[in-house]
Amino acid sequence: FYWVVRWKWYRATAMIVVVIIGLFYVSRYYKFEIDRDYGTSYIERRYTKVMTYNVYEGVSEGLSDYIKKHNPDILCLQEMNIGTDNWNALAEVYKTTYMPKTGTGGNQILSKYRIIRNGNIADLPRKSAVWADLKMRDDTIRVVSLHLQSTAISPEDTQFIEKHEYLRDNNNDGKIRSIISRLVENNRKRAAQAEVIADFLSQSPYKTIVCGDFNDVPLSYTYNRIAGDLDDTFSKMANGIAYTYNIRYHLLRIDNILVSPQIEVVSHEVDNEADYSDHYPVISRVKF
Repeated sequence: FYWVVRWKWYRATAMIVVVIIGLFYVSRYYKFEIDRDYGTSYIERRYTKVMTYNVYEGVSEGLSDYIKKHNPDILCLQEMNIGTDNWNALAEVYKTTYMPKTGTGGNQILSKYRIIRNGNIADLPRKSAVWADLKMRDDTIRVVSLHLQSTAISPEDTQFIEKHEYLRDNNNDGKIRSIISRLVENNRKRAAQAEVIADFLSQSPYKTIVCGDFNDVPLSYTYNRIAGDLDDTFSKMANGIAYTYNIRYHLLRIDNILVSPQIEVVSHEVDNEADYSDHYPVISRVKF
């Protein structure tokens, strides 16, 4: 309001317009508690629990016990190494999309429901997007698990920025250019992946659940192209601010669960106490 006081109305008007436009996107980052429904004091078990989790190789001790404790009906895992103790423990109790002849693991869908068909989305790197059609009572649901192109920003890059090392590093121009170049290039790659995924989703004959690590924020082209007409479980049932990536300032929500509008969202949570990865698990309950 500085420019209002100073009678710079043309500047104040521009700023007010930007603020008003931004209000339409607040729900992607903050969910007001007043919107929640407290009519039901418990969540009935007949609802389906969905979990997505980038497990960073899946080798942390206790990971499989943690997942079993939460007992999801549908589980999407990214960066899961096949053959680890955690994978073997989960594969004993879940049906999986792992295909030894055509895949090397990494991105997997695990389900308590029967998997009637599954595969990789064509024209994408093998681990980027897998899908499975699940038989659920009298219905069939298509589940897609995504792990999109990373930013390629290393821990050293993060430290370089967060600790302001560029202020005292004589080679800072080269490092900054390298970081920006990688961000731009990988953003282009994610956008291209989003186009392929959006086209695949548009052809789904079934209600759809999309889970995974988007490596991009809710205001990005990648997120919006994939989300389309799908509902974000965060926007539907979260409370306050949620972050899914363990980085300083806790601002990044890059892991998502999206569902077809015909699927009712009952709950949404991010377990920021889980310490098995650099990501946090996202858990939603839905009703078909």
